[in-house]
Amino acid sequence: MPAVGPASLADDRGTRRRRVVRGILPAPIAAGLTYVLVAGGHLPAPVSLAVLAGVLVLVPTATGLSRRTALNGSLLIGCAPVLWWIRWPFPVSHAGLVVAVGLGILAGRISASEAPVGQRLRALLPAVRPVDALIPGVGVAALASMWTWAFPGSAHRALVALLPGLDNVAHFHMFSTIRAYGATTQALGSAPDGSSWAFNEYPQGFHSLVATVSELTDPALRPGPHAVQTYTECVAAVVVLGLVVLTSAIVSVPALRARPLVALPVAALPVTAFLWKPGQNLLADGFANFWLAAAAAATALVLALYPRTRVAVLDVAAVGACLVAVAYAWAPLVVVASPAAIAVLHPLRVSWRDRANRNRLWLAVGVLSVSGLAVLRAVVGLFRDVDVSSVVDASGGIHGANGAPALALVAVGLYICAAAPALVRPRAGAGGLLLTAQRARVLTTAVVAGVAVCSLLLVEQLRSLGDSSYYFMKLFMGFELTLAALVPTVCGVVFTAVVTSARRRSTNVVAAVAATAAATQFFGHFPASPVPTFDAHRYGTAAIGRQYSSARMASGVLGAVDTSPGQESFRRDYLSIGRDSASEDFYLDAWYHAVLATETMRVSARLNILRVRVTDVESATPLARRLLTQQAGLEVVVAPRFVGPLRDGLGSPDLARRVVTWAAPAPR
Repeated sequence: MPAVGPASLADDRGTRRRRVVRGILPAPIAAGLTYVLVAGGHLPAPVSLAVLAGVLVLVPTATGLSRRTALNGSLLIGCAPVLWWIRWPFPVSHAGLVVAVGLGILAGRISASEAPVGQRLRALLPAVRPVDALIPGVGVAALASMWTWAFPGSAHRALVALLPGLDNVAHFHMFSTIRAYGATTQALGSAPDGSSWAFNEYPQGFHSLVATVSELTDPALRPGPHAVQTYTECVAAVVVLGLVVLTSAIVSVPALRARPLVALPVAALPVTAFLWKPGQNLLADGFANFWLAAAAAATALVLALYPRTRVAVLDVAAVGACLVAVAYAWAPLVVVASPAAIAVLHPLRVSWRDRANRNRLWLAVGVLSVSGLAVLRAVVGLFRDVDVSSVVDASGGIHGANGAPALALVAVGLYICAAAPALVRPRAGAGGLLLTAQRARVLTTAVVAGVAVCSLLLVEQLRSLGDSSYYFMKLFMGFELTLAALVPTVCGVVFTAVVTSARRRSTNVVAAVAATAAATQFFGHFPASPVPTFDAHRYGTAAIGRQYSSARMASGVLGAVDTSPGQESFRRDYLSIGRDSASEDFYLDAWYHAVLATETMRVSARLNILRVRVTDVESATPLARRLLTQQAGLEVVVAPRFVGPLRDGLGSPDLARRVVTWAAPAPR
């Protein structure tokens, strides 16, 4: 029998004290060294990304690989952007801080152990099950779907990929400004030209996360053409991260972790939704931030399904981080995701009655309260800066989706979540399956809340416009993507309780393959058309049709950027003419300012003047004259072949001197 009493308790306290002391010194040393290497750019980009992946896999927040990846990835997605909320008084590598904290934890844990070194290192490795093979498989699929973004090869090709999506220019501008000035625009104050920054009211959690990843690949990034290439690469990395974390959350549910052939079709449905339709259209249209919000909302709901007899602080923290990520990527989806905060505390009454667990419960409530305050900050800012009527009346370019799959998910979700405990109880008794089913019943409120808010917005739009419009379509697709993860996961849990495996393994394999194939066709025949991000001739929401050339447009923008070192572009505008232009001339000028991180409200006022099609020098002349006469010191940038005719057309030496160009390419 082990010794008990005051002496043994004192020995235990002494052992814990010695372990803490041993872990104190190595942890800050490892963290400091890591920060110096990452912040100084001493590690190649692939190595830095591999270190981040290692942190996600090795920091021991759970014993299994899938659960550990889901928890650590959720914390990264939700917490890393918070570091950009303030403008630090000294240069800070936000990615360096993230990786340094992770490696500091690992170093402290290794040094605190009394076991042999080899055993200490092996103890950090997560337990791996066959179902975990889905995680890297999904990562590869996500990378393949974003191939042209992940490996553009040049700034020109990256810009060609971005141009068809109208909203890409706004999101790239926010990323570019964050990297240039070290904080979100809300924390920067006035821009150098004295006005406020463009899109200052927009939540910038997604852009901050992309900026964090970009600090790993290019720590010294500055505004300019290379930032465009870095942006597409890092957006692709965030897409891979988001889908890997969501898949890890799904396969970490014990009922699915034990039945990989059931987990395969369950995971196939959300992967298809996020990488094919409607997810791929959203990415190509320029809504990567919205895509991430839907992935984070789905992850929060699935994380809350994990069965616990007592409240787990790390689970609560991960769910809270996901809710913060949703709020600062696309806040309306918080309505759908918020029931996860209730489900993750279930069973609350049992946890409260257990005195030994009560302190942990208070800590969990505190963590959730902090997350709630962060979410409230985003929601209050949304109501302060955005007129509610604009949500009803706003229009915008977006590719819709077939509503039938979403309605089917709603119908199945309402039933399966509400009935899960009754379906599971006869077979599962009082075990983990029943706990998961009870949490699923709590999440019925997520389906109801989604239906309610979509219905309310649709009714208001029908009253005002007579038809559905932009924000309803986005909200509906976000709701659909969230259900695409939650509903099959709950169905898979119920299936494992109700249906036993066939005696012949070959029968199970054939059934799993057939179910997986059917899941990939749920949102439309695959492949029915080219993947949007692969389609170089896609017209997109920017209305780049046959009469336009993305390649020529990109060349013009990058040529204009070369004329404006430093902050000169605050007082310059790019005027694209003829075949180099877009359907409205403001679009390429907006890209010119976004690449140089100089789009402000003063610049936006000039962009409004350019909301016309400029077909030739004759139509460009009055626009150039209006721009140059309205603001003293302003210059207009045009392509080399147009500079002479435009100067002549202005008829004023003073105005003509303020028309500039870039060096024409040498003849071949």
